[in-house]
Amino acid sequence: MPHLDGVRSGEYTPEDDRATEATRQDHPVKATLKSIAREAGVTPMVVWAVAHDDYTRVRVSEQRRKQVRGLLEKHNYVPDATARSLANRTTRLINLFVPSMRFFEVPFQQQMMAGLQDSLASGGYRISFSFFRNQSGAEDVAQDVIADAGLFFYYGSGNDPALKRVRDLPMPLLVFGRCDDEDVSAVYRDNYTGMSSLVRRIVKAGHNDILLVSSFLGDNHNSDGRRGVLDAVAQSGIESFDELRLAAPAHRAGPDALQLHELGRDAAKRVLKRKRRPTAAVFLSDTIALAAMKEFQERGVGIPDELSVAANGTDVGASFVTPRLTRATCDAYAAGAKCAQALLQLVRASRKSRPSRTALPMKVAWGDSVAAPGRDTSSAGR
Repeated sequence: MPHLDGVRSGEYTPEDDRATEATRQDHPVKATLKSIAREAGVTPMVVWAVAHDDYTRVRVSEQRRKQVRGLLEKHNYVPDATARSLANRTTRLINLFVPSMRFFEVPFQQQMMAGLQDSLASGGYRISFSFFRNQSGAEDVAQDVIADAGLFFYYGSGNDPALKRVRDLPMPLLVFGRCDDEDVSAVYRDNYTGMSSLVRRIVKAGHNDILLVSSFLGDNHNSDGRRGVLDAVAQSGIESFDELRLAAPAHRAGPDALQLHELGRDAAKRVLKRKRRPTAAVFLSDTIALAAMKEFQERGVGIPDELSVAANGTDVGASFVTPRLTRATCDAYAAGAKCAQALLQLVRASRKSRPSRTALPMKVAWGDSVAAPGRDTSSAGR
C-alpha cells in the first residue's frame, strides 16, 4: 500500500483531529439568513430586515431586533451582493410560485408563462421560480425568496397551505385562479361562463343525451367549469345527462402530460362500455379529450357521426387534429400578459391597493367534433 507523508492510507493519528479542528477554525461554515432565522425562531424576512435596518415591509419588535442583532454579530453575518441590492430595491425581481417542473408540460401553462415573462421583461422586471409542490411541507415554501418587487402564485386547489405561507411575505401578490381568499388580488379564467355557453350550443345542435367527463374536482379551474355544465344542463331540460368522474392524480405535483393522455384513453374505454352511449361527451380538460378522441377513432367510433366530443381548455393540439375539437377556450399567452399587467399595477402602486378580481373571458371555438345527431358537421352549432 502506498505511503502518504509516512502515514498509511486510512490509518488514524491524533493529528487528524487537530488538523480537522484547525480547518474548521480557518474556514467556519458561513451563516445564512435561513440558519439565523431558524436559530432565532423567526422568518428569513425578519432577519433580512434587521440586517439592513429596513422595516418598511415587515414589523419587528425592538426586543426581537436586539435578539437578531446579537445573532448577526455572533455569526459575523455580512449580506452578500444580492442582499445589498435588495436593500436598495434595484433587482426588480419577481418570484413566480408554480407547483413543480411538471407544470410546464401542460400547453396552456407553458404559453401563459411565456406571456407573463415577456410582459414583465418589457416592463424591466426579471423573474425567478419556486416549486411549492416539491417541498417537504408548506412551511418551507417562502424560505429564501430573494425577490424584492412582487410575487405571483399559480393557484389550483382551494385552501392551499402553500398560498398561506406566501401571503406572509411583505410584497405585492397576484394569484392566478379563482382564489377563495378575498384579501388577495386574482386573475382567473371564467370557466363557468365558458362551459355553460358551450353546453347550451351543444343542446341547441340537437343533443339530448350528454355525458360530462370530469376530472380533479379539487381543482378550482375544473370545479368552475363543472358548475357551468351542470347549470346549463338543468336550464336546458334535456332528456338524459350523466357524469363520469376520473380519478385524481396520486402525487402532489399534479398530473403530467403522459398521465393526462392515459386518463383520456381510459375515459374513452369506459364510455364505450356503458350500456347507454351518449350522443355527446363533454370533457373538462381538452388534453384528456384529445387522447379520448384518438382512442375512439382507433376503436372505429366516428366523430362526430357516432359521438360528438367537446371540451374546456387551451391545448394547441386541438386545432391540428381531425376533426378539430370544439371547446371553450382563451388565449393562453394573452392570459399571461394580463396577469403581468395586473401584477405590475400592484407593484407600482404607491400604497397598498384594495384586492381586485379579473375574469378572463372564455370563447366557444366551434370545430368539427360536434354535429347534430345524425346530421352533417356543417349544420351543427350554426
